[in-house]
Amino acid sequence: MISLADLAQTQFINRNVGSGTRVLTDALLQQIATTNGVEFDALTQSIKGYDYEARTHSAVASAVKVGKADAGIGIKPVADLNGLEFQPLADEEYDFVIPLDRLEEPPLARFLKALRSEEFASRLPSGIQIYDKTGHIIKID
Repeated sequence: MISLADLAQTQFINRNVGSGTRVLTDALLQQIATTNGVEFDALTQSIKGYDYEARTHSAVASAVKVGKADAGIGIKPVADLNGLEFQPLADEEYDFVIPLDRLEEPPLARFLKALRSEEFASRLPSGIQIYDKTGHIIKID
């Protein structure tokens, strides 16, 4: 299994700047840099492929599957679909951003109800799970 600390010996494929996966990758790499007393930029420059970006989890998996990369960070369902090994690194939460004045619109109300349902939880693929906050509304003024 490849760990983040071993990435300097692999051909990596990164996610695009601004994606949640890239933010997670950079946060984990920053922890490694801090722990090892090296600059973040020096660490990322030592990773072959750090600057090679894919826009989707599927693109990362495809690059690994066809041998263009040895490793990339993505989600378990996509790794499973492509027959790839998966090593969990962190749990990640996803949020939906909805304008407050549209919360009561029928399509959005149905969507939020579905997120809270047992049926939704039971249909999630391996590696994806709900939390006690799933479907809850956090209002930000």
